[in-house]
Formats: sequence, C-alpha cells, structure tokens
Amino acid sequence: MRFKIPTLKDLELSKILSFGLPLFFSTALLSIQYMGNNYAASTFLGDGGLIALAICMQLFSFSMIILTGTLRTIQPVGAILKGLEDHKGMKLLIHRAYAFMGICLVVYMLVIVCLPEQISVLLGAANEQTMPIIRMALPAFSLHIIMQALLYNLMPVYQFYDHKNLALFLSVGQTLLPMLCFWGMKGHWMGFFVGQIITAVVILISTFLIKSKDKKLSAIFLIPETESDAVYDSTIPTNHQALGETRIGLRDFLLSLDIPQSKVNHAILCTEELLKNIIDHGHAKYVDVRATKDIISLHDDGKPFNPIGYVDENGLGLKIVNTLLSENMHYDYRFNQNMVTIELK
Repeated sequence: MRFKIPTLKDLELSKILSFGLPLFFSTALLSIQYMGNNYAASTFLGDGGLIALAICMQLFSFSMIILTGTLRTIQPVGAILKGLEDHKGMKLLIHRAYAFMGICLVVYMLVIVCLPEQISVLLGAANEQTMPIIRMALPAFSLHIIMQALLYNLMPVYQFYDHKNLALFLSVGQTLLPMLCFWGMKGHWMGFFVGQIITAVVILISTFLIKSKDKKLSAIFLIPETESDAVYDSTIPTNHQALGETRIGLRDFLLSLDIPQSKVNHAILCTEELLKNIIDHGHAKYVDVRATKDIISLHDDGKPFNPIGYVDENGLGLKIVNTLLSENMHYDYRFNQNMVTIELK
C-alpha cells in the first residue's frame, strides 16, 4: 500500500485550511442560523410560525440531497480537471451539474408550491390554525431553496481557481444573510429569499470587478476562457491513423517546451504503446490525450484495465513501459474511465 505517516513538512497546511474553511464556516454557522430563525419565528409569528418554519427546514434538508450529491461529483472530477488544467472540461462539468440540479430543483419547487397542504399532512403538521401560514410560507421558502443551491455550487469552483475570498463569503453570507433578513423583515417569509438575492448581488459585482481586471476569465464562474499555450489537448478516435497523428503532435509539443530529447523519446514511446494497447484491446470509443510540461494523461471509455505491472508473455510493449516509467505512471478507474497519468520527471 506504500502507506506513509505524513509529517508537518509533507503537509501544505495553509492550502488545506484555506480550502476547508468555507465548508467549515458554512456548517458551523448553521446552528446560529437555526437559533436565529427560531427566535424570529416565535417572536413575530407565534407557534404557527414555528411549525411552518420546521416544515421549511425539513424541506430544505430534502433539497440538500440533490445539492450534496451534485457537489460530490463536482469536487473529485473538478479536482482532476483542474490538475490537468482542463478549463474546457471544467466548464462542461459545471454546466452539466447546473442542468441536472436545475431540473431536479424546479420539479421539487413545483411540488412545494402546488402541494403545501399534502406536505403538511405528510409531516404531521396539518390543522386549521397552521394551514394559512403554511400556505404562505412554503411557496416563498421554495425560492430560497433554489437560490441556495445555485449559489452554493459556485463554492468549489472558486476554491479550485484560488478565489477563496468569494468562497468564504458564500459560506458565511448564504448562512447568515437569509436569517438576518427574515429577522429584519419581522418574520416575512420572503426574507430568506431576499438574503440570497443580496448574496448573489455581492457575488455578481465581485466577479464583474475581477473579470474587468482579467478579460480571459469567464463571467460568474471565473474559469479561464482559453487554454494555456503550454497545454496539449486532443480527443482522438481509436484507430491507428489517429495514433500516428497524435504521436507527431505530442512529440512536437513536448520538444517546444525545451524538455530533453531523451525524456521526450521515452515519453512518446510509452504513450504510443499505451494508446496502441487501448486501440487494439480496450474496446474504447475515444481517448483523451492531454499533456503539460509535468504530465501526460490518457483517459478512455474502454473496459477497465490497469497497465501498471502487467506482463504479457506474448509481447514486450507494456513491459517496456513499466520498466521505463517505474513509479512515474499512475492508474485509476473513475466515472467509467480508465485514467493513466505519466509524470515527466
């Protein structure tokens, strides 16, 4: 397993803490938000308001299933894409995440708006005294649920691209501002939504100012619009003609980075052998080839296959690859993809 207990020198504590702080604050401040919401509801709306608030919080918890599920996809996949400097892939990931989440939450919102009485019966809170306030509370609170999810998904993107102040503001603003507005508007249910709108306005203004200083960034998400010149990126069909063209293109790219000729020769030989193995035996439809001055990555949608340590008695190709690369090659199978990474040490 090559297990090693890390020392403080091995850990980049500042990066770990700065990446984890937004989620920490967001979670820690939830208790303050709940107490503030309860106080405002009991002060301005009475027992009926507390019951309606309890239903709203329960519906909010259900919506977090959609949100956290989306985040658990964005974070690992986004980390891989950011490590590969694949800005185009990051944009595609975020757009698909928002499309999925948007459809789910719109359907969820329609259920809340159209069926407040049925929801209150299901949660055991239906009576003549509380129903009027529940009918008023649920549609307004559903807008808060939508805005919460749309804004919260921005947090990992800002963390990936070192806009940590924006991520930190999101974690604090999204937690406290809805509560403060609900309190300040004396228990008006639109206060939650108003707090989210204020958060969104601050984020929009901040991203506009950042983009005005760097025109290469996309609006709102602040992902670089163009790929770096120091990145080779190609998606190829699984045939030998494409393999030959990729070998030439990748070789020219690595040489343009002033990488030593011997290192380039080894990298091209190993990459070509790995691609040939994918084309001949992997049953893949495509292969993504991406390279920087530090790594070459190969992603394909073929059957799972780990080339590390593989020995074929009838061929020497992968044996040569494993001999040349030694510990500089890494394999993983995630999201229905073989992922091979070659470190250009």
